[in-house]
Parts: sequence; structure tokens; C-alpha cells
Amino acid sequence: MIRITNGRLSRLIGSICVCLVLLSCDNPFLPELSKSGDLFKVTHDFKGGPRLIQTVPITLTWSEVTIPDFEKFAIYRAALGGVKDVWIERIKITNPLQVTFTDTIDDDQTFQYKVRIEDKSGNFRETYTDPIVLRTTHILVPDEYQSLQEAYNSPFIDNGDTIYVNPKTYTWPFKFIGKDVYIKSVAGKEETILRRGRTVVSMNRGILSGFTIKQGTVRLFGTARMEDCIVTEVHTIDESFSGGVVERAGVVVSDTAEVRNCIISHNRKYLFNWYGGNGAGVILRDFATLRNCRITKNRADMYGGGISVFGQPRIINCIIDNNYAIGWRGGGGGIYLNPNSKLTVVNSVLYNNRTNRRDGGFGAVFGGEYSLNIVNSIVWANSKQENENKVWINASYCDIQGYSGGTGNRSSPPNFVDPASGDFHLLPESLCIDVGDPAQEYNDPDGSRNDLGAFGGPYGDW
Repeated sequence: MIRITNGRLSRLIGSICVCLVLLSCDNPFLPELSKSGDLFKVTHDFKGGPRLIQTVPITLTWSEVTIPDFEKFAIYRAALGGVKDVWIERIKITNPLQVTFTDTIDDDQTFQYKVRIEDKSGNFRETYTDPIVLRTTHILVPDEYQSLQEAYNSPFIDNGDTIYVNPKTYTWPFKFIGKDVYIKSVAGKEETILRRGRTVVSMNRGILSGFTIKQGTVRLFGTARMEDCIVTEVHTIDESFSGGVVERAGVVVSDTAEVRNCIISHNRKYLFNWYGGNGAGVILRDFATLRNCRITKNRADMYGGGISVFGQPRIINCIIDNNYAIGWRGGGGGIYLNPNSKLTVVNSVLYNNRTNRRDGGFGAVFGGEYSLNIVNSIVWANSKQENENKVWINASYCDIQGYSGGTGNRSSPPNFVDPASGDFHLLPESLCIDVGDPAQEYNDPDGSRNDLGAFGGPYGDW
């Protein structure tokens, strides 16, 4: 036997009366109605396609439902596709007569909304929208975003997406930090220019492709890659301050970043207050890589007219020519090896690099003994001095003017096609053909034995 007090009896009678008014107790919390899904529905008004480049409003509309002891509507949104969908509350609505809510879509994911109706006893019912699938894979600059930086920062650009850049000169200190994005010019490097004093580009992920970069440093670190670019007219000094040194050059490459198929030319590094002055074209650090690049006609007030090296980087299939270093105590018109560095050079050309010293002064490479491992390369027409041979102690299968010691090395004119015009391909009669390291890993693309120089080996087809 169940005992009902007068208070409980009155509340029970009241509830029965309310149910009689509300469509014979069409209460959305009753099990049979909750299963049907017909009583409480939600729709949205978003009619756009899957590609979204700007934030847009979306209005949700749900069924008019009257319940006793109404507490609130709660609107939630989730970005689907993760390990677990996380529903985030967007708003609480305490007006029982409100049946719409306008939200803002600010990203390109698969969204879903749900509307929850609750009473004061904690009973609730939820109803869901269909998934809203949004996927933006590219943005056009300046057609869709005037600013390249704004396009990169847009929440609609995510890892794996592309920013296509139309011809124009863009002047801004660009910071491409955090996203693995492909930033590509539409018309190519001669037509699309990034220009700014000091630092033009800082980038730690993704690919930058097809630009001319002028008058400021490109700083690549992390896993960033720059390809098919020109870096020129960068006049720099290193900056010393209480927290350390900011190194500048045409390009500063560190960590495992890479530079491919680029021309780095006509850059200048100045000595300032008897400080710095090393590395005009490139500063190469850590385990960074230069591949299929031409480093030409750069000038440093001290060492490393072409390249200044720290750490254990690699130079593969590059042409380093006609660079100049003024440094009076050593040289390194082409490459300067800083203390404790260890550089690997494969299938490259060092040609006509010079210093200001009367005795020549290590025009090709200047640095300590055992700091350079060089293979399948040609070193010719650089200024030199008598004790330069110590630089080539670890050279093998190279053509080095004035040096034929070690394994597989020779000293015979390489017979370039036209080095004065920048053509360092080998003539058919060259003695540098098919004489590289016989290990298969160094073979030319056609499977034959490695040709010496920048157009031999597995990356020689450029």
C-alpha cells in the first residue's frame, strides 16, 4: 500500500491536469515518445558547400515543445572525427518560447549540433542535426585573402592544405610557424616576390615554393623546406645582445630543415664593430641540408662568402661558385667550417671562389682538419695557398685542382660546358664521367657509375 500525503496528492493531480492540456501528456521525456523521435527535431539553415574560407553564421531551429517545470534549452556542438567526440556547450536558453539560435562556424571540420531540453527535475531529451561536412584544402591569395600571413593564420588552413599565391610583391615579416602547409606561387619565382628588411620569412614546418625573396633573411628550422626559390640582395649583419646573437644571412637553415632547387646569389654579409661577418649566402646548422642549389656571387666581410657551416649538415648536388670572402686571416670564399663542425659534401662543384689574401687563402673551403667529408665532387679554379691540402684529407673520388691524394681522387681539367655562363654540365670528353664512388648508392639515375660534379649521382637530374 502506497501512502500519498495531501501535498503529494495535490501535485499529482496538478501534473495530471497539465498532461491533459499538453496533447494528452505528449511529454518528450516519456519513453515511447523519446524513441519515436517525432516530437522534438532540430534543423539548420547552412546551405554552403563543403569549401569554407570565411566564418559564417548558422541558425538552428527546433520544434516548439511545452513541458511542465521547464528549466532550459542547452545547445552543444562537436567536431566529429576524433578518437572521441567532445561536445562543447555553446549557450543555455531559459526562455521556453525561444526555438532558434544563431552560431558561427569558424573552422573547416565536420560539425554536428544537438539541442537538449531539460526540466527542473533533471529530466532531459536531446535531438541532433545531420553532420555538416566542411573541408577546405586551399586558399587563394590575394583573391580570397589579401594577406598571405592572414591566409596562413586562417583556421580554414590546416596541415596538408595549400596556399596558392598569385603574382605580386608582398612586403611583410612572414611567420609560418606550426602548420605543415604548402605555400606555392602560381606563376613561379620570377613573378612573385617576398620583400622585407631584416627577416622576411621564418618557417618551421611545411614547404615554401616558387618565390623571389629580397632584402631580408629567410630563417628555416624544424622540418621546414624551401624549394625553387631565389634569395638575393640580402645585406646583413649579425646582431649581438645580452641574450645572445641573432645570425643573419641570405638563408639561415637549422635543425633538419632543407633548401632544394634554389638560387642564393648576390647577398652581402658585413663586419660590424669587428664582430660577425661570416656567411653571406647561407648559414647551415645542425643536420640541415642543401640540395640541387646554386650558391653564387655572395660576399662576406670575413669568412664563408657562400656558406658558413656549424654542426653536421649536408650539401648534395650543389654548385658553389664565384663567392668571395675578405677575411684576412683565413678564407673560405666558398665554404667556412666553424670550429667543431663536420660537413658532408656529395656530388657538388666548388668553382672560382676567392678570398682577399695575397696568397689565395683557401678560396674553396676554410676550416680545421678532418672537418670535411667530400665525395664525387669537383673543386676547380678557386684561389688557394700551399698548405690547403689538409682540407682534403677526407676527400674521395673527387677532381680537386692540385690534389690527387686519398682514394679515387684526380686532378684533371673537368671540362665544363660553359662555367662563365653558369653551365657546369660535363662535356662528353670530360674525364670526370663514370669515375665516382662505385658504390651503388651513388649511381647516376640511369644506373651507371657516378659522374663527378653537380649533375651526377641519384639527384643529378636537375
